[in-house]
Amino acid sequence: MNRFVMATVCLLLAATCRTPSFGDEQGQLAVAGSGEQATGDTFPDRAKWAQAARIDAWTAWVKKQNSKLTDVEVRLIVESVLYYSYRLEIDHRLAFAMIKAESNFDPRCSCGGAVGLTQLMNSTARGLGVEDRTDIRQSVMGGLTYLAKYLYEYQDRSNLEQTRLGLACYNAGPVAVKRAGGVPDNGVTPKYVTRVCDLFLKLHRDGMP
Repeated sequence: MNRFVMATVCLLLAATCRTPSFGDEQGQLAVAGSGEQATGDTFPDRAKWAQAARIDAWTAWVKKQNSKLTDVEVRLIVESVLYYSYRLEIDHRLAFAMIKAESNFDPRCSCGGAVGLTQLMNSTARGLGVEDRTDIRQSVMGGLTYLAKYLYEYQDRSNLEQTRLGLACYNAGPVAVKRAGGVPDNGVTPKYVTRVCDLFLKLHRDGMP
């Protein structure tokens, strides 16, 4: 098991990192599929990530970002982000910041072929085991798995560089990042990376649990 520290600007945050492994769980994701999506009752290890104060704080925060969400949707978003961040051992505040930038927590968001909370393209989604990109739980699982993959890939870099390059890969693709030798100067990705990192830092400074 490897260890790394993710950071943005001058903030240093310790987190344990391992290669994600979901076992048979991907085959069970349809539980939160079409229609009224289920709350997180099926998420295991709740004592390790689902503290009441944490759930309540993030529920209020997500609802404030997108007041059009139903209470069931908000709860499922929060529990999905907290659970998969825990499973992938990435900072859940970075996950919330990324999803805010991608879709403003709109499960039905669609732009340029990207769909859902984490704005997955169809080919990427299929590769991650995501059958329904508008499904909250599937989208969060797929998006955070994809982000974690590139955070792990750059874990030999400095803390800030790791975070920025992982986000850049998520936004522009790993080929573009490698070709540019860093965050691509394409007019979009630098702003995206800065936006997510700034919110990530603000969430920590605001004491979000």
